[in-house]
Amino acid sequence: MKNRVVYIANEERKIIHLLEFLFISKGGYDIKSFTTTEELHKGLINKPDILVLGNSIFRTELMEKLKQYSEQLPVIVLSSNKDENNEVLFDKENFCCIKQTGFFIDKIMETVETVLQN
Repeated sequence: MKNRVVYIANEERKIIHLLEFLFISKGGYDIKSFTTTEELHKGLINKPDILVLGNSIFRTELMEKLKQYSEQLPVIVLSSNKDENNEVLFDKENFCCIKQTGFFIDKIMETVETVLQN
């Protein structure tokens, strides 16, 4: 079976490393990481299966780019504070906002696996 492609975009390298470790240790995923919105814009041409974004990367201009790219591309936004505005601003079926608290790593993996099964 072909590995699923996960793009991780976050300004915090420690979060990127944690997520890379999570997906690599789980197996079945190819990971591409970005620390800026500009890098991510360029990488979208390669069509990932899912995006995991830090709240600081998730901005209005990125939302517009993602809407143009694909309405079906699943997006998970990690937030230190659950920001309800993200869900309102990005009116998208495959969108999820996860608060970075004690067990957010488990929630990310559970959400990614659920979304990619559909």
